[in-house]
Amino acid sequence: MIRTALFILVFLLAVSIVATLPYPVLRFARRNCRRLDGSFSRLRMRKELRHLVSFSAEVLMVPILAFGLGGSVLFAVNRYLIPIPLLEKTIELFDASFSKWDQNMETGKYGDIGYDYGDFGESAGYSESTSYMLRKTLKHNWLFVTLLFIAFGIFVYWFTTRYYLYIVDEYRKGVFARQVRYSRVDEKRALDGGIQDVEALDNRFDRRAFSAK
Repeated sequence: MIRTALFILVFLLAVSIVATLPYPVLRFARRNCRRLDGSFSRLRMRKELRHLVSFSAEVLMVPILAFGLGGSVLFAVNRYLIPIPLLEKTIELFDASFSKWDQNMETGKYGDIGYDYGDFGESAGYSESTSYMLRKTLKHNWLFVTLLFIAFGIFVYWFTTRYYLYIVDEYRKGVFARQVRYSRVDEKRALDGGIQDVEALDNRFDRRAFSAK
């Protein structure tokens, strides 16, 4: 259940990324590979491909980052608070009545969950009293703990989407900045009449743009 929620979060991020990819900007990047007269520039193509590969790698990092943040928290919870499978069983047996919930956890279909938690506490190096206090604290503050998990999920989604939008915006700015520089190069070429070797002229001016970000 908890792990499923994490995968759902990553899936939603992936869908958001695919739905908001800057397709018009990608078309402009492809257009940057050609000069104003329509001829193809290998230098510009290599530059656009380099930026596109860098942009794609950063985009792929977004769901990985979300999975890493969520996975780190789940690991900490599983290691120091309560095993994730035991937490899922506790949630499944939840009842708004504390007495009924206690009964479900003691005599429900999973047996005595408190006993299982005691085994976890022993393996984690907690004393019996510490394990008991921790279990009671988690149970009596279940609403706060639930809201904390939800808030963390919202934060991960917000942080990763903001990071993604920043990546897209930087790539967009780069594409249009290069488009302006390429236009100046082509205008300069148009003024340099009489030079027949177009590729040599392209190398002469495009390398200046190529060396810039």
